[in-house]
Amino acid sequence: MHLSDFLFSRSRYYDQVASENIAFDAELQMFSLRVSYTFNLQTAEKLTPHEADQAVKAAWRSLKQKKKQLGF
Repeated sequence: MHLSDFLFSRSRYYDQVASENIAFDAELQMFSLRVSYTFNLQTAEKLTPHEADQAVKAAWRSLKQKKKQLGF
């Protein structure tokens, strides 16, 4: 296993194969990764709770915008 496989693990895609679905699935996985890193940084006291909250909200807004762009 490579370090990048560990840090950026991807799960198998089970939905209907369409470019929009695959793109949104990738966005969901990136959102999950960003939230995980943000909370790990906050737990390690590298980010304040307020900074972590703002980062998660920004990631959520980005995911919602991408969802809208893809037509979901």
